[in-house]
Amino acid sequence: KELNEVSKLLHDRTYKPEEYVFKRHAPGEGMFIIQSGAVKIIVGETSGNSQVLAELSNGDFFGEMALLEDEVRSAAAIATDHSRLLGFFRSDLQILIERKPALGNKILQNLSKVVCTRLRKTNELLIQAQSDK
Repeated sequence: KELNEVSKLLHDRTYKPEEYVFKRHAPGEGMFIIQSGAVKIIVGETSGNSQVLAELSNGDFFGEMALLEDEVRSAAAIATDHSRLLGFFRSDLQILIERKPALGNKILQNLSKVVCTRLRKTNELLIQAQSDK
């Protein structure tokens, strides 16, 4: 039943290879779940020497920080294959919180856990990079 409530708020999107899902510094409005295809997350795309932060595929999701804060994107997302994504946007989450507060809070708690896990992993990579110098 909860999944049905959330599925009503998802937006189907398709992308071609090398098409941007979003660019770095663009307004963050929502997250995306990969139904099929592949997406890479990169930084530094404007200078020509981009760095790939992650390569994602079916079942992975990205852009979740946009649901938690009203900030610009810290990285770009580019489809690397024909991709079908489901978008879940901040405005949809706000509607869900108004209609079903318990479900909205459950989603927020899970998003917070994911963000914490990813931040911890980033910290570990930074510590490793510092010790490799």
